[in-house]
Amino acid sequence: MFKQFLLIVFLFSISKLYAQSAYTLICKVDSSLHLENETFYLKHINNGDINPMVHDSVKVKNHQFVFQGTMNTPAVYTRLISKKDGSEKWFMLSSGTSHAVFSKPNFNPKSGKPLGISSSFTIPGDERFRLMEITDKLYDLYVEEIDKFRELSNSSKEETIQDQLMDSSFHYMDKKNPYLITLIEENPSNYTSLYLLSYYRPNLLNKDVGKLEQLFNGLDESLRQSEEGKRLQKIINAKKHINVGMMAPDFSMKDMHGKTIKLSDFRGKKVLLDFWASWCVPCIENLPKLKEYAERENLTVLAISLDHDRNNWLKAIKNHKFDWAIHISELQGWKGPIVQNLYNIESIPRSIIIDEKGKMIHIDLKL
Repeated sequence: MFKQFLLIVFLFSISKLYAQSAYTLICKVDSSLHLENETFYLKHINNGDINPMVHDSVKVKNHQFVFQGTMNTPAVYTRLISKKDGSEKWFMLSSGTSHAVFSKPNFNPKSGKPLGISSSFTIPGDERFRLMEITDKLYDLYVEEIDKFRELSNSSKEETIQDQLMDSSFHYMDKKNPYLITLIEENPSNYTSLYLLSYYRPNLLNKDVGKLEQLFNGLDESLRQSEEGKRLQKIINAKKHINVGMMAPDFSMKDMHGKTIKLSDFRGKKVLLDFWASWCVPCIENLPKLKEYAERENLTVLAISLDHDRNNWLKAIKNHKFDWAIHISELQGWKGPIVQNLYNIESIPRSIIIDEKGKMIHIDLKL
């Protein structure tokens, strides 16, 4: 769920940019597993429409099974699922022919219990598969430790201690950053490196755009010139222009009444850009604090919605008594040019404060 959440939050609909290519997955099954005629399922997560949604199934025949289909780009976090025991294996499926094997199931090193049939699925010699396995193990290791912080936080009755423990958990997660960066530096021609920079990007690189650009420029030209590479280049360019002390990029957007609103129209006033959406629970929960802060600091709030549906947008404004802000939206979700390219919004809620002269004085306000 943790991996799937990250994908949903950070991936955008760019399927039209890709040419389809065929894939074949041939898997040999160890006869000692006695899986003849057993069913396996292959599922592609619909990564923001990068790849078509796939839900395929085959039976084991003569100690092997074969999946075939088409994809637009390597299908990160494809799932292979065993019908017999429900176990699953997440992996990266690439175009062309992949030769996989099923041996005996792996065991949990702590409990000694088998992890399920699908745990032993591997694609020998596939560097993408190997690197994603390393990445997964790294994340699993740190997520396991973070869960301990959260358990301690939930068991405490003092809010201050709860907040301190949760902050500690996020700082602990950042310890994986140097390992991910090393993986990227050592594998400049591997698609996994572009994927990690684009979607699994270490927090360190979100804060240090210079290092992000350095790593991107270190990738092979074929990756940089791919559609995903070009999109990441736009993100880097946007990040370079969203910094404290820089002029806030100007834009025009329609308000809830259809009137065009320009950011520069508010020159002479302190402005808070609040990026939110009707479906974003943390955004809604943040509204009381946001209102109190805006009134105390005498800020004009421009609430930029990442909604697609106009009715949902307007209904949320009414239901949550959010009528004290000026509401505007591209109604294109994460794909809006201003949201995606101009301000590089990758998570919400996100608040940017702009002074009377149009300069950004805070780019990620936390309340």
